[in-house]
Amino acid sequence: MRALTAEGVRIAAAARTASPELKETGAVLLAADLSTPEGPAEMIGRAAAELGEIDLLVNNVGGGDGARPWPAAS
Repeated sequence: MRALTAEGVRIAAAARTASPELKETGAVLLAADLSTPEGPAEMIGRAAAELGEIDLLVNNVGGGDGARPWPAAS
């Protein structure tokens, strides 16, 4: 992520809590709970509002808390 932001790529990163490492990446941080049914759509809406058009979406869920994955936005 740091390499992309260093090249001028604007990134929105969503997490329930932002780690110090995530804060240092230069990404726009969005507090979001993606394990809820409305979480992904809210996060995408906020990312679009913050950054404009979205060109790429990477679902890099950490997991481990027993939450079920959400279907990709259509």
